[in-house]
Amino acid sequence: MSVDQRLMAVTSAVTLALASVGTVQGAAPGLAAQPLSRLALAPQDPVERCFLMTVFDPNDRSVNLRRTANGPVIRAVTNRTRVAMADGTPVYVEPTWTRVKLPSGERGYIASQFLHRTIYTVRDPNDRSVNLRRVPDGPVLRAIANGTDVEFRGIRGSWTQVRLANGPEGYVASRLLQEPSCF
Repeated sequence: MSVDQRLMAVTSAVTLALASVGTVQGAAPGLAAQPLSRLALAPQDPVERCFLMTVFDPNDRSVNLRRTANGPVIRAVTNRTRVAMADGTPVYVEPTWTRVKLPSGERGYIASQFLHRTIYTVRDPNDRSVNLRRVPDGPVLRAIANGTDVEFRGIRGSWTQVRLANGPEGYVASRLLQEPSCF
C-alpha cells in the first residue's frame, strides 16, 4: 500500500471517528464502536501515533477546556484524557492554544503546553537503548531498544512517565523521547 493510500485510509478512519461523537465506527477491524477514551490501539497504529494527544498538567489534576483561545471555561478535562484534533487533521499543536475534540464530542481549546503526544519513540543517540526506571533517577527496570514506541502517561520534572505496549510502566529521561514518524 502506498503512502498516499495509507494516508487516505487513516484520514478516513479518523474522520469517521470524529464524526461519530466519541466512538470509532467504520474504522479498521477491531476498533469498531469503542470509546475514544478507552482505545488501546497498538503503538504502531497511525491513528494513535498522529491524531491523538494526551492532556496532562503536572501541577494539577485537570486542564481547562475553553470556548475560545483563552476564553470562558467550558469545563475541566481530567489528566490523561485523550483528545483528537477538532478538524480531523494530523496533530499540529499551535504555539499557545489548540482546538481539540473530546471523546464526548465536545469541542474547545486547550492551552498547547498541556497537550502531549500519546505515543513517543525512545531514542538515545549515544547508545542502543534507553533505561526505563521505576522512579525518576531510580533503579532501572529494563532497557528499551531505540526506536521502541511508548505511551505517554505523565511528566515529573525532566522525566516522562511511559508505558510499554506489553504493560510495564516507568520513567524515561524526557530528552530521550522524540515524536514518532506518522507515515
